[in-house]
Amino acid sequence: MKKLLGIVVLGLLLSSNAYSESNNNLKGVKEFDLEVNHNGCNDQNFEKELTTNAKYLISNSKIKLSDAAPEMLLLKVLTADGVKQGTNICTSYIKLQVRSYGMVSNSAGYEWYHSKESYRKSGLAWNTGPDYVSRHRDNIIRNFDRYVKEFIIDWNDAQK
Repeated sequence: MKKLLGIVVLGLLLSSNAYSESNNNLKGVKEFDLEVNHNGCNDQNFEKELTTNAKYLISNSKIKLSDAAPEMLLLKVLTADGVKQGTNICTSYIKLQVRSYGMVSNSAGYEWYHSKESYRKSGLAWNTGPDYVSRHRDNIIRNFDRYVKEFIIDWNDAQK
């Protein structure tokens, strides 16, 4: 239960800047390497379905997907359930992030190789009660698709 509460609190803290305008640095980026990760509630995994949905939505835009692209579009769903604690609850932290790797430097001029984030959206989904696993699956897919659609809209706006 402590883990579940920790995920909820952490997700709420991290999702507070999910809609920040300054977090959209996608101008000129035309190609992305797509990576989808999911670990599900009660060991269910919807990674293939989430990947198919993301590819379908992105294919209807001008965004190109390529394994060789320097910018990575990471779509992650991290899930915790209360089965071991005897509770009927699933909680997921959903994150959409665009990042690349390169040299970064601090104000003193010290440089190192690190990831650079140019876009992020994140939030929580949770379900409890009877048939919580199937309702949670629908909740994850609905929110995941919404984030991908918002990303496409934000990407289009950045290209203007």
